Amino acid sequence: MAVDCGVNIQFDNKQNISVFASSAWAERGFCAQCGSHLFYRLKETGQHTVPVGLFDSARGFKFDQQIFIDEKPLKPKT
Repeated sequence: MAVDCGVNIQFDNKQNISVFASSAWAERGFCAQCGSHLFYRLKETGQHTVPVGLFDSARGFKFDQQIFIDEKPLKPKT
């Protein structure tokens, strides 16, 4: 699960963040020390999606969207 954090996001210890261009439209940020995934960022807008596990508390988050739900596996017929 991930949280849409928009474009106004700040990170502590920026010197430890590395960024990888994972596609023509997006890049992924990760910790240069341990390799933990930190964010997915759209290049055009700067919008960040951050794994929910990086937050101290999940209070206030609302599950309101699913990505690629149209491509989910079908339930096998019995």
